[in-house]
Amino acid sequence: MATSQTTADAILSLYTGGGEFVVKKLFGEYGAYLDGKIVALICDDTFFLKPTPGGRELLGTCEEGAPYPGAKPCFKLDLKALVASGRFDELLERTWRELPAPKPKARKGS
Repeated sequence: MATSQTTADAILSLYTGGGEFVVKKLFGEYGAYLDGKIVALICDDTFFLKPTPGGRELLGTCEEGAPYPGAKPCFKLDLKALVASGRFDELLERTWRELPAPKPKARKGS
């Protein structure tokens, strides 16, 4: 089952921080990017945050799962509870800080 545009838009609207938060179609599902880094995947209408030590510290014990077969495990988040806690922005921003910068794309014709 693919993620609905409604779910992607709802997740996009949750972020109120100072960075640029966008969701983009990615292999039939969505990637969630903060200031150019992919920080999460939205698959089957579920939000999967890339795991980082800071994210684990903020979340405490949380469910983990693979967003698609063969993927590395991510934090599988219940957004309603996360929004109620008021930590969605903090969690995304901390994850962004701890993830490596994206690798530069290879130039065509090189």
